[in-house]
Amino acid sequence: MGRGRRCDGPHRARGAGAGAVGVNLEDGTPHGPVPIRSPKEAADRIRAAREAAKAAAVPIVINGRTALYLRNIGDEASRFDETVERGRAYLSAGADCVYPIGLHDPATIGRLVKALGAPININVRAGSPDVAELEALGVARASTASQIALMAMSITQQIADELRAAGRFDQLAPALAQADAQRLFADL
Repeated sequence: MGRGRRCDGPHRARGAGAGAVGVNLEDGTPHGPVPIRSPKEAADRIRAAREAAKAAAVPIVINGRTALYLRNIGDEASRFDETVERGRAYLSAGADCVYPIGLHDPATIGRLVKALGAPININVRAGSPDVAELEALGVARASTASQIALMAMSITQQIADELRAAGRFDQLAPALAQADAQRLFADL
């Protein structure tokens, strides 16, 4: 829900009613002159989502996501301090986890876990610390974010380029059979 349909207004209740078990509520803004919401505005959105989930009697995990690291807002010291401030506000408003998207430095991750004393979600990519190191740092959740989708799109683009260049269809030999792919969704 974090990137698709926004969790504002009636969408919050619809998301919970549709069976959503977790959402990212972002403080980053998609457009406009201000790249990030105020801590109060972001916390108010989290509080409203928590209240909507409670009213719908749906146990939902809310990630309070901050874009400070993703968008390189402020210098390193002020970025860390503001992440702690925002994280505390988001947790007080009802977030279950703080998600400082774009934070990849293990030492800073460890400091943040200690400063907040709460679950932290880290987005992972090639070169990220492995699961054991993240666990040792106290990270509660690792997210691939858009990395897997971007990999799939990259492969799709590569195949399309090869099809166009060769004018042949020899590359269309998937390793996964269609029936096997359908079984992946059988229990959904």
